[in-house]
Amino acid sequence: MTARPAHCLECGAELSSSQCLACGLTVVAAEILFRRRLVNRTAWFLVGAVVFVPASQVYPPLEIDRMWIFAGAVFFVTLGLAFLLDYRARGHEGA
Repeated sequence: MTARPAHCLECGAELSSSQCLACGLTVVAAEILFRRRLVNRTAWFLVGAVVFVPASQVYPPLEIDRMWIFAGAVFFVTLGLAFLLDYRARGHEGA
């Protein structure tokens, strides 16, 4: 069984050493940038999902409960994916 080649979390290039030849970042620096962007994107997405429901009251839906359930499901799926990606980044599993 062959090991998968490691990839840079910033640019996706294959790593042959602890520093990426394509973008020049070390593995640790790429992880920090990856986590920062992941947290920012996840936060904006979740805020948008939560703000959408009250903002949609201009044209109220027929079933507000179903919209809250859907928003909650999207919230927890997104949060779970963020945790999974962070776990993989901490384990240096790359893209």
